[in-house]
Amino acid sequence: MKHKNTMQFGFLDMEISDLLNSDDDETPQIIKIDRLINWKPILKELLNIYGCYKKDYGGERPYHVLSMFKAIFLGQWYDLSDAKIKTSIKSKIWLFSFL
Repeated sequence: MKHKNTMQFGFLDMEISDLLNSDDDETPQIIKIDRLINWKPILKELLNIYGCYKKDYGGERPYHVLSMFKAIFLGQWYDLSDAKIKTSIKSKIWLFSFL
């Protein structure tokens, strides 16, 4: 029996959509910055540098290189340690949406 994917959205999905699509004073600066930056050329350069890590050597799959790059920015901009970055991303929707 096949599982039917209904693609139903919940309240959290609506909140995230409103946050990302709004352009008012309540929109976090990080979301506004994310909209201004063209990430495609940066991703291309990152893949040129870290493309050798695409081979499967076993173990867990690595995080996406652009997400890790953005996480470094979050740490610098908000003065967060690696552990604090992980905790903050899990607890703040607007930080998660930046990645």
